[in-house]
Amino acid sequence: MKSTKLLLLGSVLMSGIFVSGSFAWGQSTEAAVEARLKDKPLYLRGRWEGKNLSFDGAGIPDKVYPVASFTISGFEESKVHLSGDHLRVEGQRMALVFDDVGGLVLDGNGLPPRANLYKLTIDIDGHGSMDFTKALDAVFADGLDEMKPSLPVEWSYMVARNFVDFAIKGAAKPPLADNGSSIPSQNGGPKIMHVGGTVKPPVLLYSVDPAFTSEARQKKRSAIVRVYLWLGTDGKPTHLKIVNAAGYGLDERAVGAVEQYRFKPATKDGTSVPVDLYIDVNFKIF
Repeated sequence: MKSTKLLLLGSVLMSGIFVSGSFAWGQSTEAAVEARLKDKPLYLRGRWEGKNLSFDGAGIPDKVYPVASFTISGFEESKVHLSGDHLRVEGQRMALVFDDVGGLVLDGNGLPPRANLYKLTIDIDGHGSMDFTKALDAVFADGLDEMKPSLPVEWSYMVARNFVDFAIKGAAKPPLADNGSSIPSQNGGPKIMHVGGTVKPPVLLYSVDPAFTSEARQKKRSAIVRVYLWLGTDGKPTHLKIVNAAGYGLDERAVGAVEQYRFKPATKDGTSVPVDLYIDVNFKIF
């Protein structure tokens, strides 16, 4: 069962740019590959879905894989097997862990703990080359800092506010909304109003229930995803950002559903005005 609830609050959104690094030494033996991957907080750069993934010697997928959420794109290596120019890496797909209010949990080392999802096998065909450095660097990111530049825009607020171990210096906090006040819009457009006072709230006309991901069902993950948005005078949501996350791919499902919502717009003195809103999407497994 899924339900939605509208909350009223403003927000300032920021994102950051990060530079990823790579290992300088070659990985042409099982021992070298093991050293490259063992006990590292790895993530699949392309966020590829599936339990069996195949790549060429440059780390390019052999076929088009569906794209998953980065929250279920972690990897923990357990075994490496090298045979000539073919490398197989076995391990577990891992999920980020968020607390009950949607913040990223950190362990004693200041890193996000991760939950085991299922076994994952990665095959790399060197096509004559036995140095897998380029492929491994293309397939694996060494932590969340290397994932940030490629994350969808809806994650920018969570990155700035909640990724404490790689926090953006001076990241803005969301201001409390003053009834009837406003915030600047982009590109010289009309100001975005906060509901309250003479600003009357919008009315939800149409909503969509998001589906659970298989990973969320497996873990019986019940959670609330809070989405911030601007609602235009046409009643359509824009500028969606994840404010409280659930992980296990549910956040993207929530954003995708809310994008399809339609409203009777908010009004001020009888005229339609753009406003900002919070919408809570409730995922609950009984």
